[in-house]
Amino acid sequence: MTFHVVQPQVDCSTAQEFLNALSPWGSYFGDARLTDYWLFRGQGEDKPLVPSLFRKNNKLSSLTRRAVDNYPQLLLAERDILIQFFEIADKRGLILPDDSQDLRSILETVKSKDFLVEKGLESWSPTKLALSLTALAQHYGIPTRLLDWTRQSFIAAFFAAESALKVDKSDFSLLVVWSFLFPLFGKHDDISKDTDPVHVVTAPSATNPNLKAQQGIFTLFNRFYTKESEGIYPSMDKYLEDLANEADPEHSDADKLIVDLRLRKFTLPISEASKLLYLLAKIDITPSAIYPGYHSIVSDIQMLNNWE
Repeated sequence: MTFHVVQPQVDCSTAQEFLNALSPWGSYFGDARLTDYWLFRGQGEDKPLVPSLFRKNNKLSSLTRRAVDNYPQLLLAERDILIQFFEIADKRGLILPDDSQDLRSILETVKSKDFLVEKGLESWSPTKLALSLTALAQHYGIPTRLLDWTRQSFIAAFFAAESALKVDKSDFSLLVVWSFLFPLFGKHDDISKDTDPVHVVTAPSATNPNLKAQQGIFTLFNRFYTKESEGIYPSMDKYLEDLANEADPEHSDADKLIVDLRLRKFTLPISEASKLLYLLAKIDITPSAIYPGYHSIVSDIQMLNNWE
């Protein structure tokens, strides 16, 4: 039996239609229960669902001297930068999530493992203790293997529209919002989580106003299911669809979770981006709400002036 995680694409022609489709009261999410765990990701371009670490032309090359076109070295670059991020933040007295002697010992130990990775004996991956640190660094622009999402569909729409205004436009350009259902979030034990094909990663928002305002959350592939040894990191839609094609839900809990996952893409012409931001402003989703701080107030004023 064939299972499909990726649902049919929803193409919208107007900003109003787009928001209606993403609405928690609309036809796609209106029947969802309060306990259903939907995540949303906005993109200014219709590009694959791939974490920033594995995208071309990211800023990683400006942060490391390693060869970022070499897969093991790419992973080591992520490791190096996370350790530097931790050390500098700690030196400046900034609060770091999950800080402990255990985490400090782990980061100190992995500094010396280059030779293992280069010989193919081991590859770097953030441990559970380092995931919140990785999420924090990702939120502040460090390319990592985490993929960032939000719990709120309209916030994802804001990110998509804001990003779309920064890219080169054409008559066929689309902005997109992905929706992702992870039905077992918070509902099974740690042992079961280790076999999940996708891990959902949270980070403390109490000390991170942006993360709190954006309702940010992250996903991470389980390395057991990927082809990292071959230097391959697939897009999320392909990854989940391939797993679903091989799943036997009666065989294991992991396979049952796979066939219960849902992923859907909503599209809108980039020409509607400004109108989309205007409609979102009517429910107070503006730069100053998404990026709390005095600097964002200027962005609000500029947007209001443009619309007037």
